[in-house]
Amino acid sequence: MVENLNTNHLSESDIESKTTSTNYSSFLKGSKRKIVELMQDAQFRTLKQIEDATDIIPTTSSALLRQLRTDKQGSHTVNLKNTEFGYQYQLVLNVEK
Repeated sequence: MVENLNTNHLSESDIESKTTSTNYSSFLKGSKRKIVELMQDAQFRTLKQIEDATDIIPTTSSALLRQLRTDKQGSHTVNLKNTEFGYQYQLVLNVEK
């Protein structure tokens, strides 16, 4: 269980300072921006729920969430749990890095 979920909300400038991407402006555009904006509340969601909210197909959403785990993209945590509704994903933004 994740505690203090409300403390994981970061502004665009906070997220920018947490990544080592040399082309950060592209990081916050398009699909990655949609994923971060939706998932920054640290709620668990299925890929279908993510698709419904962002219009990003499940395979792309899954790939983008995996990318957010990398050092270059901020070493964020992506948790996965299997529920009666299928697999659900949770993004916990790295406030340390």
